[in-house]
Amino acid sequence: MLTLAIAQFRPDKGAYARNLARLGEVFKEVGQWPDPPGLVVAPESALTGYFLEGGVRDLALPAEQLFQDLARVHAESGAPPLDISLGFYEVYRNHLHNSALYASLGGGDAGIRHVHRKVFLPTYGVFDEERFVEPGQEVAAFDTRWGRAAMLVCEDAWHSLAPTLAALDGAQLIIIPSATPARGITAPGNGGRPANLDRWDRLAQGIAEEHGVFVVVTHLVGFEGGKGFVGGSVLVNPRGQAIVHAPLFEPATVPAVIDFEEITRARAETPLLSDLRLRLPHLLASLAEGREGGKADGDEPETPPVKSAIAPPSRKVPRPPRPVDSLAIDPGLTRRWLVEFIRDEVQRRRRFSKVVIGLSGGVDSALVAVLAAEALGKDRIEISEGTWRRLSRLRHQTEPNLTRALGWDRDGVMRSALRSGWLRIHRGLVSVHDTFVKGVFEKTPGVILPVQTADVGVVIAKKQFRFAVAVQPKFPQAPALNTHTAVLFGAQHRPF
Repeated sequence: MLTLAIAQFRPDKGAYARNLARLGEVFKEVGQWPDPPGLVVAPESALTGYFLEGGVRDLALPAEQLFQDLARVHAESGAPPLDISLGFYEVYRNHLHNSALYASLGGGDAGIRHVHRKVFLPTYGVFDEERFVEPGQEVAAFDTRWGRAAMLVCEDAWHSLAPTLAALDGAQLIIIPSATPARGITAPGNGGRPANLDRWDRLAQGIAEEHGVFVVVTHLVGFEGGKGFVGGSVLVNPRGQAIVHAPLFEPATVPAVIDFEEITRARAETPLLSDLRLRLPHLLASLAEGREGGKADGDEPETPPVKSAIAPPSRKVPRPPRPVDSLAIDPGLTRRWLVEFIRDEVQRRRRFSKVVIGLSGGVDSALVAVLAAEALGKDRIEISEGTWRRLSRLRHQTEPNLTRALGWDRDGVMRSALRSGWLRIHRGLVSVHDTFVKGVFEKTPGVILPVQTADVGVVIAKKQFRFAVAVQPKFPQAPALNTHTAVLFGAQHRPF
């Protein structure tokens, strides 16, 4: 039996020391459980964030240094001895790798058990790993305090050969630290989860059931450059059943218990791994012979080719594919995704206490206001006089709904805007925004400093929906609006 802690982690990007201290808090938390875990598993790039690009050179470190840092925060936490598995950027023999470390902390046998260097580096779509790190060369299982394990990093698991090698090498538990940006806001029916998380679950279930092993996938949480890591970590038993799911969009430390006797029962019922062990030497020999271009001496002669009796394919023109409904989305998932994005950008990353929203009077920016109110709270939002005049142009169905959602009234908005000083100093902001948001930054240099934009890819009313978050520096003339105030726009124009 093994008690497991799935540490679904939200790192501050590039802040290794801060993230390490937060992991120490996880050690302290799990050390106080009635049944403390023997193993804590954390995601890929858990202590730095994933999309570092050239920053990998600055934040990569040797496995030995990482172990020393982990041992220190573990000792400070007061937790009993435990094992830890997590992903990190590694410098090894003057080469950079996306790696996973397995180490024992505390006790007389403390030390590094294994380092796996990611073999398959995604370099397509939003991924660009091969530009910044080098691939590993092997997949191997290793011994631990409780049994035998193997680690695969994210895309390694998508190549069926990698988990097969791990199982053949005796792994009872395959640990997969992952940093997968969420994709797919399909229509309801997928349990309110991004589509790629369902694909990850099916992948883990297939690996576990085929080889009769436990599989744990630990996902990163948070947003990096508008790309959302939404969590949803999973533990699967040797029969391919998902027995534990971590929550979406939030960090969590989830307990689970693994009974290794289940492996014996599952493999007895479905002996696929033993079948593979028996046939593997013949399959490998056949592969080698094929490469050599002939059969071995003494083998039976090849059967002469037989002319196919199958009719050639029809030359009929195939039907065009059915058009995809771009608005067939899961509204609940989409709403939560955007709310968490705003909350992460404004509060968690930049620690702003208040936002001023520029509204054009259209449906897109009105939706931004509703989402911002849900993410940040009604009392943290202000608008300007010019914005309220634009609101009066909204359709009569829209204005009451927006007012009710935000808890605003005309007199209250006017008083709030005047009290803040925003009207007197920045009245031109909204009118510039309505023509082109970039004009704000071009026409008033030093007043509005853009620091982050993100295309979140949500289709609303057949227009691309975009967010832009900007920082307002200090204004002595407007003491109510200081460096802890953000300016949030809803723009339906091109990105800048």
